[in-house]
Order: sequence, then C-alpha cells, then structure tokens
Amino acid sequence: MVPVVLVVTTSAVFILDPRSLSQKERLDAQDILHISVSPYADDIVVFHNSVSKSYSRVSGTQVSVDSDI
Repeated sequence: MVPVVLVVTTSAVFILDPRSLSQKERLDAQDILHISVSPYADDIVVFHNSVSKSYSRVSGTQVSVDSDI
C-alpha cells in the first residue's frame, strides 16, 4: 500500500503525496454528496460526488472518489 496525506478543508478535499506534498487529487466540497467510512480498522474512506469527471482511486489508504451520476 502506498500512503497518502488526506487534507480536508471547508472548501475542498485534497489527496497529497506524503513525500513531496504535491497534489494528487482535489474534490471541491460543494461536489461531495456524502462520505462513507469503513467501520473497521482498514483506513477505507469513499467520497461520493456529483461531478461527471472520473476521479482516480488512490489505493494507499483505500481512499476512493466515486461519481454517483
């Protein structure tokens, strides 16, 4: 698994590379429909959104950004 840094602000969610802190993904907060969090200690978080853009899945901490269109 490749670790990532997840940053949540009032305006967006960012997925960053932990070494360089360069941005891998950005999802505007207004586009988030809901967030699913695993009840287990497996670090799985899914951000469901309304944007038709296809976001890539980051397998490091099992963070997924899925479009619900």
